[in-house]
Amino acid sequence: MTFTSTGGLSIDFPANSEQNMNYFAATEDCTIHQCSMSYAEQYLDTYTGHTGPVYKLRCNPFFDKELCPIFLTCSYD
Repeated sequence: MTFTSTGGLSIDFPANSEQNMNYFAATEDCTIHQCSMSYAEQYLDTYTGHTGPVYKLRCNPFFDKELCPIFLTCSYD
């Protein structure tokens, strides 16, 4: 997937994310995107579930992509 014209409202970097190269971005189009600074032209993953803009995103302080891939979101819905 390539980037579309949507505004990012919040980003957060997981604590244990390959030297902080990966991050999560909350957008006004109701999605969360996992992104990488190494792959600027595509998303690594996209998460859906909200029906309104996602205003805030926070990763678990013990985030681990295998053992504990948890983050919290706050949305208009």
